Amino acid sequence: MGGPGRPTVRGADCPVEPSELPPYPFLLLERYRTTAGGRTKLQINLSRGCPHECTFCMERAKPDRRWRALPPERAVEELRRLDEVFPLAGRLLHVTDPLFGMKAEWRREFLERLAASGLRPRAMWTLTRAEGWSPDDLRLAGACRLSLGIGLESGSPAMLALMRKTGRPEEYLEGFLNLRERAEAAGVSWGVNVLVGHPGETTATMDESLAFLDRLFPPGRASRGWLSVDPFRLYPGSRVHREAAEWTAEHG
Repeated sequence: MGGPGRPTVRGADCPVEPSELPPYPFLLLERYRTTAGGRTKLQINLSRGCPHECTFCMERAKPDRRWRALPPERAVEELRRLDEVFPLAGRLLHVTDPLFGMKAEWRREFLERLAASGLRPRAMWTLTRAEGWSPDDLRLAGACRLSLGIGLESGSPAMLALMRKTGRPEEYLEGFLNLRERAEAAGVSWGVNVLVGHPGETTATMDESLAFLDRLFPPGRASRGWLSVDPFRLYPGSRVHREAAEWTAEHG
């Protein structure tokens, strides 16, 4: 129950919105300022939730997967407050949102405000999806030194459909090729993650992924992109975990 001086306790059916949270208490970290060093990696969360249906993801275990974020002006103000305790110049800033900037209007306003703020980490990166990033968005990301990490997960249309990563696998893959060109033109570093060994994976689907990666990273061509490869992990609460019997029966 709420009351004078007492916070209201809510259940999963009525979660607290980010805009209702008090400012992050960065001053509690002040004791580490002299020992952390100039190349400290800092982390901050500006939004919550991911409504996508990926079968392997632990976000599926959360009771509220709606995308909701700090208002753009509040998000930049939190970065300014962080900068007062740990000056961002010379440091790597990781925005730990499960899906950064899902809504185009929020993404554009946040990047415009951040670009105008003068806050410039040595480097800054976050996780997002390839869809929706316009040339103007990428230009602003470049001005903010923001790099984009994106879950490609597979270059096989069949696996992308099985993972519920997208309902239009061919368009999804083509979107990565388009994003590469726009990001390179804007001077934005980008990276993709590939997931190997998801139930249903075969030698043929892995060969499809390798063939697509040869298109995404053509041999002999310089790139601002990078690649990470992860084995499939069975996260509690993921769709594969919750439906383990069915996946085992179908895929072994």
